Formats: sequence, C-alpha cells, structure tokens
Amino acid sequence: MNSDAQSLTSRMLLEAFNHKPVAFVDIETTGVSPLNNRMIEIGIIRINPDASVKSFTTLVNPDQPLSYFIKNMTGIEQSEVDEAPRFEEVSSEIKSMLEDAVFIAHNARFDYSFIQSEFGRFGHLFSAKTLCTVQLSRKLYPAMKRHSLAHIIETFQIPVLRRHRALDDAKVMHEWLRISGETLGMQTVQDAILLLMKERVKKTAVPEEQLSSVPAVCGTYIFRDTENRAVYVGRGLNLKQRVWSHLHNSSLRPKEKKIAELSAEVEYFRTPGELSAFIKAEGLIRTEDPILNKKILRYQKSVACTEYTTSKGYKSVRIKPMLKTDPLKETVVGTFKSKKHAVRALNSLSREYCLCGKWSGTGTDGQCSGPHTEFCKGACRNEENPESYNSRFDKAFKNIRFQEWTFRKPVLITEQGNSDSVGTAFLIDQWRIQAVIHFEEECQNVSIQDEGFSWDAYLIIRKYLNGRKKNLTIRQLTEDQVRRLLTS
Repeated sequence: MNSDAQSLTSRMLLEAFNHKPVAFVDIETTGVSPLNNRMIEIGIIRINPDASVKSFTTLVNPDQPLSYFIKNMTGIEQSEVDEAPRFEEVSSEIKSMLEDAVFIAHNARFDYSFIQSEFGRFGHLFSAKTLCTVQLSRKLYPAMKRHSLAHIIETFQIPVLRRHRALDDAKVMHEWLRISGETLGMQTVQDAILLLMKERVKKTAVPEEQLSSVPAVCGTYIFRDTENRAVYVGRGLNLKQRVWSHLHNSSLRPKEKKIAELSAEVEYFRTPGELSAFIKAEGLIRTEDPILNKKILRYQKSVACTEYTTSKGYKSVRIKPMLKTDPLKETVVGTFKSKKHAVRALNSLSREYCLCGKWSGTGTDGQCSGPHTEFCKGACRNEENPESYNSRFDKAFKNIRFQEWTFRKPVLITEQGNSDSVGTAFLIDQWRIQAVIHFEEECQNVSIQDEGFSWDAYLIIRKYLNGRKKNLTIRQLTEDQVRRLLTS
C-alpha cells in the first residue's frame, strides 16, 4: 500500500472515531475457549491520531501443547512457542499498542475475549470499544453470501504472505478497508461504522463507582434490576474483567445487551477458587431464578437413557427426559442433548457392539428388521444367551454411562485461596452437596443445604474430581465426623 492510500485509510478511520487511535488486531490460539485455551501469537497495526502507523507482532508461550490442527493451520511449531515470551512478559508492549484505541478485528468478540482473559490471568483489566469487520462487511456488502476472512481475501484479491499468521491477517483487514473506502466511498464506510457502533453501545444504570469497586479476584456475581430481581448470575477467575465485559464491550451479543439494559446494580461474592465459584453460581441460579440464565431451558430437550432388564433377562434402554430422571434411583447409561442425538448414538453403538434394535432403545418393535438384521444376533427372537448379550451391552455403554460415586463414605472437598486460613469446604455424598462450610482464621460458618440431586452440581463436581485438583483437598469422613461437622 502506498503512503497516500495508507494516509487516506487512516484519515477515514480517524474521522469515524473522532480522531481516537485505532488498532487492527489478530491473534492465533491453541483453541476456541478463552477460559481453557491460550494465545500463541498476536499481531497489531495501530493508527495514531496523527495518522502515523505502528506495527507489532510476537509469538506467545501458551504453556500448552499445540494440536496437530493448529500447527498445520498456522505453520507455528511447538518449539517456537516454547521459546517465546509468556503473555505477562510482553503485556506492557501489547497494552501500549492497544491503549485508548478502538479494537478492530475480524470476529472481534473472539480476539477481544482472549485478550481480556490473558490480561485477567494476572489481575489486569482490559476494556475497549470494538469494531467487528465481519459485521462491517455485512453492512457494506449485504449481497455477499459469506464474510469470512478467506472469502474477503478471495473476493477482493488481497495478497497475503502467510495466512493464519497474526500480523498478516491484521494487514488483510487494513487493506480491505482501504479497498472499501476507494470503491464505495469514504463517507459510506464511515456511515456504516458509525451505525454499527451506535447499534451496539448500550447504556447501563449500574453506577460506575459500583463497577469500579468490583475486585479482580475469583468469585461469583449477580446483576439485579431496579426492583431487586435477579437479571443474570455469572462467575469468573477475575470478577472485574467478567463484570465489565458484560457492559463495556461495543460488540455485545444479544444477551449482553439485555444485561446492560435491565441491570441497575451488581453484587459480588469472593470465592477461594473456581470450584467454589461454580457451585455458588449454580446455587444462586437455582434460588434466584435469574431472568437471563436459561437454567430450565438448558435441559428442556435433554434426555437420559436408563437401563432396565426385560422379563427374558436382556438389558435394555429407555429414553426419557433428563429432568425427570434421578440417577441415584435409576441406572443411567448415557445423557444426550436431545432424543435425536440419543437415537443417533444408540444406533451407532448397536452397530459397533451388535446390539438388538428392539432392546437397544432405537425404537424397533418386535423382531429386528431392515438394517438391524445386519448386526442383531437374535436377542429379539430369544436366540442369544442373555449373558453374552448383556456383556456386549455393558461394554457399549462403558464410556458414556453416569459416573457412579466411587467413595465409600461422604467426602469433604476443601478449596483454599491464597491463604491457608481462608477457604470453602463442601460436604458431598452421592454427588449431593449436603453442606457448605466457609472458614476464615478461627471462624467457620456451616450452611446445610441438601436439596437432593442436581445435574448441574453433578457435572461440576465430576469435572473437578476427574480433572486437576489444584488448591483442592479431598477427605473421606466417618458418620461421627459428619455429625460433629454439622453440629459445630
């Protein structure tokens, strides 16, 4: 791009944003989740108010292995990121490049949320106005069916040296805006930008001083409306970052826009770690019934496959609504998002393990016919020994069945924060949270809350028992120890 064209593009953007700096940003990551995955490369092109342009790029050590897919897509090798600086080591340079700038990215929510998470991991808040070039492309070129970066490169014949490398992709966005300004006119592009920004920025009634007081610690938060009704419950490793992200991001999703519109105040609860934050949030959603947490809808279509034995001795499956299933009273061999997903999985297992269509829950009545005759060994005609059939049935559902409680006694799971004297403990038996104990120094507060089995609680506890146990200690208790704990 020659200097005149670059200057024209800079002027067009600076005028659209009242001469605020702008930054074209692209990142490469180990995956798609800002919570579980990490950044491996960042590229930034900053246009300053005086129209000068500065570029910055660096690889980032994610402290995670790169998958074959990521290495193949980006061309970045594990050895390269292992030798690269960690995000915290280059955070001051990145912050300087993004400071006071409008954050421009293709699918901006993705890049923005990752950068927020990276800053949040060491207690720093990042907030910026954002402009998504996917949405801008839809405004400027409504007749175009696709608006991916690959499609834009192909359609506008934009040369790119290394696709899926951060700085090169940032340069593509910059060049695309230049071409759009030349072909459609600067005023058309500016008007589209202003319209997008106006559509997204939503005012909130939550007082600024209240938002500023939210600490950058792990915990749970709840937004309330003017009548003190719960609007939304959330949790995060960095409360300040999470709370601000709902209200101060111009690329807001419909849910965030609604949170901003309805909320009048925010309340927060510090927790010693992630497990406590998860369980606290689950409890608040259950008791407060927030307007925007779709707790019931989440499992409305979900189904459970429960096991029963026929009069002939064959193990079989029933499909029933998950919310009407109690896994402590029934044998659950699998859970699925919908009946359609369940039938698809059961058909696949039937083929792989030669299960009878009549008894495997796939809806066949009477003797097997059609495709089931290919793999049925005659259970529906009483031609196969039930023991042989049931052995294959157990193998088929081994990896997806409801996880049985493996402890012989109730357990106390303790999660401690930065200090050993502060933490939260959970008394759990058969996946049910029976009590929560908060302790600080010599004081402790016991809250008895056994409300039966909860699918949310089961999924949370299972995740932590099967995964990393950082800051967690697990201890089995005798009946006498449980009694003394609950009466202390």
